[in-house]
Amino acid sequence: MLKMININIREVEDFAISHFRLDPHGTHGLSHWRKVLKFGLVLSEETEACKAVIAYFAYFHDIMRKMEYADFDHGRRSVEFIKNSSEAQALIHLDGNEMDNLFYAIACHADGLTEANTTVQTCWDADRLDLFRVGIRRHSIIFCTQQARSKNILDWAEKTSLSE
Repeated sequence: MLKMININIREVEDFAISHFRLDPHGTHGLSHWRKVLKFGLVLSEETEACKAVIAYFAYFHDIMRKMEYADFDHGRRSVEFIKNSSEAQALIHLDGNEMDNLFYAIACHADGLTEANTTVQTCWDADRLDLFRVGIRRHSIIFCTQQARSKNILDWAEKTSLSE
């Protein structure tokens, strides 16, 4: 359990794996979700983004993917899934504004946007910092926050993305 955000990550992981349509060991599966969480929590130390939103985003943003690549509506499908799943709703402990941020971050994470509030931007950057795993290299224009564009974070994220 991550005490700082009071979420049972194992329970969230198990739920995400059980509802994920693709191979949980594939490109958009468990390893990716864990790295998105790690990247998001590190970024949030400076951006002061909501850590709970980041944690749920990490595990739910790709949950309704139908394909590893070229699945542009998966974020919106993931939001609809969460909204319609009483089991998902029972796992998520966020207030109304935080839930709105989570839904927006998930729905639009693959749209290439960079303008949003800090929590949403941090979620998007956390996901984008793991693009190294699919051969996408340093294009700082895709990042929302100054923190994600920093050389130290990019170096660390590239190493982490390629090694885990």
